Amino acid sequence: MKDIKKQLPKGWKWAKLGGKNGIAEIINGSTPSTDEPAFWNGDILWATPTDLGKLDSIYIEDTERKITRAGLESCSTKLLPVGTVLLTSRAPVGNIAITKKPLCTNQGFKNFVPKEGIHSPYLYFAIKMIIPEIQKQSHGNTFVEITKDLIKHFEIPLPPTIDDQIAIANELELRMAEVETMRQAALRQKEAVSAMAGGILRDIFPVKSEADLPKGWMWVKLESLCEIVNGFGFPKHLQGQKNMPYPYIKVSDMNHMDSQVIMLKAENYVDENILNSIGAKGYPAGTVIFPKVGGALLTNKKRMLGVEATFDNNIMGLIPKSNTKSKYLYYWIGSIDLADIANTQALPSIRKSDIANLKIPLPPTIDDQIAIANELERKMAEVSTVHQASDSQLEAIEAIPGAILREVFDFGKN
Repeated sequence: MKDIKKQLPKGWKWAKLGGKNGIAEIINGSTPSTDEPAFWNGDILWATPTDLGKLDSIYIEDTERKITRAGLESCSTKLLPVGTVLLTSRAPVGNIAITKKPLCTNQGFKNFVPKEGIHSPYLYFAIKMIIPEIQKQSHGNTFVEITKDLIKHFEIPLPPTIDDQIAIANELELRMAEVETMRQAALRQKEAVSAMAGGILRDIFPVKSEADLPKGWMWVKLESLCEIVNGFGFPKHLQGQKNMPYPYIKVSDMNHMDSQVIMLKAENYVDENILNSIGAKGYPAGTVIFPKVGGALLTNKKRMLGVEATFDNNIMGLIPKSNTKSKYLYYWIGSIDLADIANTQALPSIRKSDIANLKIPLPPTIDDQIAIANELERKMAEVSTVHQASDSQLEAIEAIPGAILREVFDFGKN
């Protein structure tokens, strides 16, 4: 820190965020009892970390939940003035915003009320610069958190006058708004690219089973083209093996693919002895799998086994019969929104009976299935290439704010 302080411009100084000589009063938030209806659905804004996670501006002026005056007075949360800098101190650490209206927060915040002579937007940007360091010093067993005692000792560089603060903040706000415009355009482009895959599949596979088909095609029930199977629940003491022949696939493994379509490996492996011990079995390469329960079902992940493997009881599989090609089945199931057929009485879930009678459009011959699947694979590979380029563009844009802040605040660092 001493070396950095020597590099400050003339007239600048290092200032602590909190404490007796700090530049802000640091205030914690709190939550009224959720068991008391009289505390909720009032007109007082009450922020949670989720509210800050949804912002596309440096300001916050509305919250998803609101409390009543009785709710405010029932707990230790405080009504914070306009210009307070909010920093989430848990779940996650590091989301930040400036209040544009008076509001209070839950306990997941450290809130900075600037003292006289401190410009709120300048304080916002200066704190944003040191968020990585704040995150490094956060700790906890149940969840990571930064405490008030820790955060008050962090320092920011302060220019000589409040007019300097205002000028710096105005320039930063303008530049950050330009970056946000770029980011929103990149997000729209990414969404458009993501929609391309669905459009390609819809061009091939009719959505409704009563739709007219090309000559020679027919509607066939899914259960007549494949065996529908469920996975198995493996006790934890049977998991964690690496040097065994059969991948044991969990939903978390489905976030990764060895190619655009095929899964070849998992975090855990099993052998025949383990399979036999719980009455499980391996499924052949070419089995099409997808999550069948919970939030993962809604993501519409679909994969195809590239090797013989087994999978857990949160996954359902389709084993093609002799008249069906795996990749054709894979691309057809990719055109189906599984959420539309899920049972949602409790957690979203799919049973064998929910999909057995689904009708799949089948071309006249196996060769037709192969040709269609190959063409879809080619088109999807092109979409994947564009998608990766879109991801890279967005990643580059999201790195710009950090670079801008380092131009202003990163004194003495290489």
